[in-house]
Amino acid sequence: MSISLKRTICLFVVMLFVVNIPFLCMDSFSVDAASKKKVVFNANKGRVSKTVKYVKKGRTYGTLPTPKRSGYGFLGWFTRKSGGTKITSSTKVTTTKKRTLYAHWGKKLTVYFNANNGSVSTKKKTITRYKKYYTLPTPTREGYIFMGWYTKKSGGKVVTRSTIVKAKKSYTLYARWKEKIKVACVGASIVYGTGLSSRNTYSYPAQLQAKLGKYYNVNNYGASGTTVGLYTGKSYLDTSNFMTSYTMGADEIFILLGTNDTNKAFWRDFLSDTQTGDEEELIPFETMAKEYIRDYKVLLRLYERSAANSDINIMTLPDILDEERNGNKYYMELIPYLNEELENLAVNNGYGFIDANAAFKNQPSYYSYDGIHITSTGAKKLADLAKGKV
Repeated sequence: MSISLKRTICLFVVMLFVVNIPFLCMDSFSVDAASKKKVVFNANKGRVSKTVKYVKKGRTYGTLPTPKRSGYGFLGWFTRKSGGTKITSSTKVTTTKKRTLYAHWGKKLTVYFNANNGSVSTKKKTITRYKKYYTLPTPTREGYIFMGWYTKKSGGKVVTRSTIVKAKKSYTLYARWKEKIKVACVGASIVYGTGLSSRNTYSYPAQLQAKLGKYYNVNNYGASGTTVGLYTGKSYLDTSNFMTSYTMGADEIFILLGTNDTNKAFWRDFLSDTQTGDEEELIPFETMAKEYIRDYKVLLRLYERSAANSDINIMTLPDILDEERNGNKYYMELIPYLNEELENLAVNNGYGFIDANAAFKNQPSYYSYDGIHITSTGAKKLADLAKGKV
């Protein structure tokens, strides 16, 4: 075949292809146009910027316009003016005909938040009828747990973020509260947390709070250096901590108080008239313990008067490990006598009893460097013992 003939044939093929391109495109366009369906958006008393969209059967509707209407919230596009099926961007197109979608609306309302003796930062919120509340504020109230928002101050129905708004007009929601169980930890420096790196974290009341959780309100009423004794000049009853603990109306009271009552300086008035040489002869430890318990009973009666339904728990005193380390200021031997009286007082009168002394036996890690105050480990043990009584 000659070169000229080959060129003629190639030119013919090219011309044939070029001539048929318009017809091929027209066929493709006609098929594509036939598969697209018209969707009309009816704003239903509102307004919408885009009123028409074309979609394909079997595919999703894709992005849909958002209409607006003064005083109303948009609920979505539906297949009917009232009722019908909701259409979203992910809904598949099933119709083969033109379709009109209708905007549905919910009236905008104002909900007011009444903290009901608490406090709340958000006072009101705009919501839409037939929609969820979505977010609700969290109020606070000292000594109470927030139980939720209710439609009435007393009684009513609970409202959550997923509740559907059905009201026809603006209204008020009321905070509902449950009072925390009040716990008072009474004592001196051991309770206060003297010597701990952070008493707000490691003192036994703080650790007890962590163990009991949010439904409890544990208060540290430790007052360093104080005594049970009424005439020592350091009586716990003379402190503001006592007055606060007295007026709070505690549900649970834990008393760990008396280590300072073994201080020799507080017993000078109890020296006997009998002396041998230059040495002063003390009255028996049994008598000292009786004096201690007499004043302890005064403390108990006061707490019983302030909170008639409270549970009072008496805790024995941990031993003092080393008297010399503290300048021989304490009668270490007096502690067993005091603890015996404390146990008898608790058992014979129906008080709760916690033998902290027994729990601290042979546990040097519970004590700090001075052999009197306690470590965070010792405080944890006290918290465990107290938790067992709540």
